Amino acid sequence: MYAPTDMRILFIIFTFLLSTSASADVVTIKASDGTRLKADWFPPKDKKQPVILTFHMKGSDRTAWAPLQNAAIKEGVGLLNIDMRGQKKPTKPAENKVKKSAPQWNMDVAAAHKFVRKKGIKPQKIILIGAEIGCSAIIQWASTNHAFAAAVLLSPGTQYSDIPSLQHIKKWSDRPLLMVAAADEVETGANKLYKAMGNHRQGIVLALPQKTLRGTHMLGKVKRLSERLIEWSKLRVGAIKPAKKKTKPTLRSKQPRVRKHPGR
Repeated sequence: MYAPTDMRILFIIFTFLLSTSASADVVTIKASDGTRLKADWFPPKDKKQPVILTFHMKGSDRTAWAPLQNAAIKEGVGLLNIDMRGQKKPTKPAENKVKKSAPQWNMDVAAAHKFVRKKGIKPQKIILIGAEIGCSAIIQWASTNHAFAAAVLLSPGTQYSDIPSLQHIKKWSDRPLLMVAAADEVETGANKLYKAMGNHRQGIVLALPQKTLRGTHMLGKVKRLSERLIEWSKLRVGAIKPAKKKTKPTLRSKQPRVRKHPGR
């Protein structure tokens, strides 16, 4: 038999697990070119909450977003984790070594967006979050589409898989953009994209003190990063109010607005 103290501990653990776990609706989304994509759909708790669409790293899959998923569920935030095309089964190099064009990952972003819109989610509640090649897909799609609230890019690059992100980001609209990069890649990726942005007022670069962390690998290794991304997303859609701060007005420039994450 359990002692009263043990029973209380078990009850607390059970309650915590219930609050941070939820079963996903596993869905199949059809892109405009006919490609079928598997995804996990977690509806938002209410209409005030943001709905996050995630796009993983090359060679990964939708399970890589587990830390962010747990944080989102706990806060009642909606989430669509999608398996991007051509990731689980890498193809063998062709014998003739003919270079193939990069997959149209931007179509996956379009398909995910269309799915949540059909679910009744308004554009001003949609947050896009990508990692590495997922960042490039978001930037490319957003160069011609503005029906979303904000975006987060983890380890964005200027030309992943020959996708010209530096060119695409010149057409960035007035949507807030948060770019997160490790210390050893912030200058070659996020900062270059920031300087090329079509609207510098909306860009923020979050520089991590850690090195060699890339994309979704940041989520499980940088303390409270997932929680901070969820909070940022909620702020962007008005689900929560920002803390009041007395700050002096500053002049804006094309220099990246870099914020340093404290790390662990």
